[in-house]
Amino acid sequence: MRNMRKVTLQHAIGSRWISCGLAGLILCSLLLFHGVTQAAPKPLDRVLAVVNDGVILESDLNQEMRNIENQYRSQGMPLPPREVLRRQVLEHLIMVELQVQRAQQAGLRISNDMLNEAVYTVAQRNQMDLSQFASALEQEGIDYSAFRERLRKQLLLEQLRRQDVAAKMKVTDEEVDNYLRQQLKNQDQQPSEFHIRHILIGVSERASPAEITKKAALAKRIHQELVQGADFSQTAVRYSQSETALNGGDMGWRPMSEVPRLFGERLGSMRAGELSDVIRSPSGFHIFQLVEKRNAAEASTIQQIHLRQILVRINEVTKAANAEGLLLHLRQRIQNGEPFGVIARQYSDDKSTSASGGDMGWIAANALPEVYLEHVTKLAENEVSEPFATPDGWVMVQVVGQRRMDNTQDVRRERARQALMRRKLEEETELYLRRLRDEAYVEIKDPTLKPG
Repeated sequence: MRNMRKVTLQHAIGSRWISCGLAGLILCSLLLFHGVTQAAPKPLDRVLAVVNDGVILESDLNQEMRNIENQYRSQGMPLPPREVLRRQVLEHLIMVELQVQRAQQAGLRISNDMLNEAVYTVAQRNQMDLSQFASALEQEGIDYSAFRERLRKQLLLEQLRRQDVAAKMKVTDEEVDNYLRQQLKNQDQQPSEFHIRHILIGVSERASPAEITKKAALAKRIHQELVQGADFSQTAVRYSQSETALNGGDMGWRPMSEVPRLFGERLGSMRAGELSDVIRSPSGFHIFQLVEKRNAAEASTIQQIHLRQILVRINEVTKAANAEGLLLHLRQRIQNGEPFGVIARQYSDDKSTSASGGDMGWIAANALPEVYLEHVTKLAENEVSEPFATPDGWVMVQVVGQRRMDNTQDVRRERARQALMRRKLEEETELYLRRLRDEAYVEIKDPTLKPG
């Protein structure tokens, strides 16, 4: 952009695909939502593929090709051969169409309110308000209405995957314990994060022995090409049937817990740049490349605050002005030497803490409501705040103490649980999409776009 920073168009719901937020989250292809440039009107259009009851038009493919070519150029990546890229982009559009159809069959929808909230989130991530964001899109040559509808489609696909895949997944305490024991065992033996690339040669669950043999031979030939020096990214774009194909097979940096299990056990002895063997799984044949590895620190501490409070609720008898006035009077008595706890027992309307002198115990600072945090952070130990309004009524708090606690173990368990869930989701989503494709009626009309 000439006068503004480049707009980041990735929707910000999580890492990978739920991320995400999720993920988001981090498996729903970002390429689908990159660019969203305005398409020039075409006098003629033709059907390139029939997908169940839907179609992919030539204009759809041409638009997506422009978006993806723009992304390659902006990242300084060499473009694959055009016929290879067209086949991959068409397959990508087919998979999106299948998921949209499945979502519609399941009765899923994204309301305008949900969409507006998501657009606002993207604008905030780009440090703009909605007006600035719309202007920035326009300067980038991006149609705002088209951007909204593609974002709606991304949200719909995330909703579908939460329902059809994520809702059926769970991570048990035993799995977390096993993961942490393995992590402790390996922490001195290998780095904690790995940058990985991946190629998938998909195999249908209903494939015949002859088809499986053919796919295995293709995977072996691709592996041999890579061993002889073929560029992994270009090879992934040409052959891979994974959702990372159009990104050169790049899976990014991952902790060991998020490395696919069928590959993770081989990582310890691999060097940067090295290839795995061809690995068989229920979804097909895989080839991985370890690009790089690094260590990551895990220690974590959290700020905790020990609080007491006096709450005066607002009702027909006690008005806001009266509540504030009462607390100001009580604050003066405390400053004159009366114990906070004695006054809290007598006056506080908070039944959960009044009997203990208003004691709220130790609370993580990041868990406090914003209105509390705003007043608490200004107080020294044993100091009493000015009265302030909350949704529950008028409140006055005293800081009894502050401390930093090592919560590394809690953080490790939560990270382990999330990482194991992401790994399960990725593996199951790969199978889910493969089944969706296998069970669909797909007819590619243009012979030049059929898989080789």
